[in-house]
Amino acid sequence: MINKVRKHTRTRGRPSSKAESLDHGFLLQQAYRLFAEQGYEGTSLRQIAQQAQMSSSLISYWYGNKEGLWRAAIESELEPAHQEQMQALDAAIAASSTSTVHWQDVLLSIVERVYQRPHLINLMLRAYEEDNERGRFLRQQYLHVILQKLETLYRKTCSQPGVAPMSSTTLYMCLLGITRFVLHPGMLQDFLPLNLEQPAQRQELLRQVINDIFPFS
Repeated sequence: MINKVRKHTRTRGRPSSKAESLDHGFLLQQAYRLFAEQGYEGTSLRQIAQQAQMSSSLISYWYGNKEGLWRAAIESELEPAHQEQMQALDAAIAASSTSTVHWQDVLLSIVERVYQRPHLINLMLRAYEEDNERGRFLRQQYLHVILQKLETLYRKTCSQPGVAPMSSTTLYMCLLGITRFVLHPGMLQDFLPLNLEQPAQRQELLRQVINDIFPFS
């Protein structure tokens, strides 16, 4: 079970000077990077302490254990990006009621935001797919919420004449397939006509794929 994280408040029995020497921001940044690159099981509390140049006992005092630190690191790093995505989607949904919103442009901007955060890419390809409580937490707290917002916008876009909407399952498969394909080409990398490391070429390919799957505005 994922532990609830302490909210950086001291408890009795710890010297104030030592406890207050912990740089929470730097620690969580380093922990997030290691968890994203190596996965949860492949990362130890000792490794994180060494990377952050801190005492593992002091980290345990504040976060309880590795799972508590994982939760804090995830929320610290993912929450700002998640809120940015949610605000963009809410704005697009609100605008769709009074003006034309181009579904392709919204989807392109979301995938591009993810691409600009390499550690988020690694995390998505690891923890999001894990069949455990951490994976379920990430999917329910972040991924499912974004997919549902995208579906709301998609169905509003599909309200125009002549457009037959996909089922929710098919839509989610297409959305996640596009994202995974661009973030981690895998078996398709030998067939890609463009260099995905170049922003202009990456967006050109993304737009082509999105337009092929969603041929409407």
